[in-house]
Amino acid sequence: MNPILRFLYWNMNYHTEHHLFPTVPSHALPQLHQLIKDDLPEPKPSVLAAYREIIPTLRRQAVDPTWEIDRVIPSQSMETPSPTSPSPSLTMPSLTFTADQPDDEGWMAICLTDAVDDGQVAKVDHGDETYALYRVAGQYFATDGLCTHGRTHLAGGLVTGEQIECPKHNGRFRIEDGQPTRDPVREPLICHQVRIAGTSVELRVIPE
Repeated sequence: MNPILRFLYWNMNYHTEHHLFPTVPSHALPQLHQLIKDDLPEPKPSVLAAYREIIPTLRRQAVDPTWEIDRVIPSQSMETPSPTSPSPSLTMPSLTFTADQPDDEGWMAICLTDAVDDGQVAKVDHGDETYALYRVAGQYFATDGLCTHGRTHLAGGLVTGEQIECPKHNGRFRIEDGQPTRDPVREPLICHQVRIAGTSVELRVIPE
């Protein structure tokens, strides 16, 4: 972007930098870019080039909200974190489960009771539907999987206390009832019933 557009856009041409470090003020994003640019995907050369990618992406995501662009991330300058000193916010594994077919009451088995650690969130797929399964203080909860604001899957987010933080715009929801607790999210998540049946965690799907 030229200097005028960068000013009008609050330096949001540095959008990846903004999402990686959302507390950095907009005026400091160019300096942040210089520090981390060797670890970032190649930027688009112009506004027109960006919209040539944005518009087809929006059309595709209207059909498949989980579809994402596969970015090429440079590897030569990135360091592997030491396994002896992991960062919980960066190394928490991403879990994905495929649910069994629901029974007559709508309950379907997801995983074993010890498959999800406390403070962890997992992705649960069933047909065309996707959910987020959380374990907080030993209890299981479930919501719709996609953030109501950015349509990003919450399984890639961070469980902080009794809330889930979306990885895209850092909005938060209360896990127990799906209510938004931090901007920019406004619309609550739909919550689903979860129960323990023997050694399995089950989620209930209510047909419309």
